[in-house]
Amino acid sequence: MTGLGPEKTASASALEASLRGRVTEALQRLSAHVDVSGVKLCVTQDAIEIVRMEHKLTLLPAAADGGLPSVSRVAAELATFLLPVPEEVMRRIANDLGDAASGFLDPLVEVSRIDPTLIIDSRYATADNCAKRALYPPQMRTRCFVRQSMATQLHRVQTTLHRQGYGLKIWDGYRPQAIQWRCADPEVIPDAATRRLFVPPTQGSNHARGCAVDLTLVHRETGHECLMPTGFDSPAPEAASDATDGLSREPMENRQRLHAAMTEAGFVPLPHEWWHFNFRPDGNTDRSRNAGDLYLVLDIPFEALLAAGEPAALTGRSHHSKRGGLLL
Repeated sequence: MTGLGPEKTASASALEASLRGRVTEALQRLSAHVDVSGVKLCVTQDAIEIVRMEHKLTLLPAAADGGLPSVSRVAAELATFLLPVPEEVMRRIANDLGDAASGFLDPLVEVSRIDPTLIIDSRYATADNCAKRALYPPQMRTRCFVRQSMATQLHRVQTTLHRQGYGLKIWDGYRPQAIQWRCADPEVIPDAATRRLFVPPTQGSNHARGCAVDLTLVHRETGHECLMPTGFDSPAPEAASDATDGLSREPMENRQRLHAAMTEAGFVPLPHEWWHFNFRPDGNTDRSRNAGDLYLVLDIPFEALLAAGEPAALTGRSHHSKRGGLLL
């Protein structure tokens, strides 16, 4: 598929119509409960964007092979991230949507609020990354957001590893789509092999959906990183999750310990990156690399997420859940 521009094929046009129809129906269903007049629908060359203020949700036809989100899933994402929906109204909407109610229970949360023992070292908030420059604002240095279902499972992994004398250090979680586009820019990341580590933005990274995490293993007592096959974001062959050539026993054992704890909690490692794990709350690992049928691609600035720590800063409702997470 070449996109949604003037040279659309018949199949592309049909897919665009299907996606637009789902968004329109989702907004109609939500309009019975909340004002949707501030939401705009924009068709770009490669995507259908749903915009309200500085926040944007995206449906990507190039990711449709993984399945399209249902009308209920689209409505759940809209109500979770774009609309000022009070909690009691959210419950009524969830009842109306039926099987999509779980969408209202899976917002972005700050992982340290779920488990403060998790070490956060956001490498893209520093120059210590493959771009050799900071891509995130400096206040994200020790902050990380992921879907709530995923944060709960990271806490489970941390508990398991602590019993073994180890723990997790998180390098990256949710990444706004605007930054995903920057990672595809040769001027930002000149090395082509390194750029290939990033999913093309037209396909939709699970990082931009909030359901992927990059992390490593640390010693529990000191917090020091364990020896692993490669560093973060390495394009070397040794970065593969099953690599053995040229590796000594210790990094392979540490990788295995990390992967065992993560997979037991439902995470799926990426074959060519030992540090990257995807997560789907439905347990479907067959399409683990593309969660486009569950989650829309998010382009919500980090500044908005950080501001949401103050009640009503983002959508006009309280963002502190009874579970202790930061709800949007």
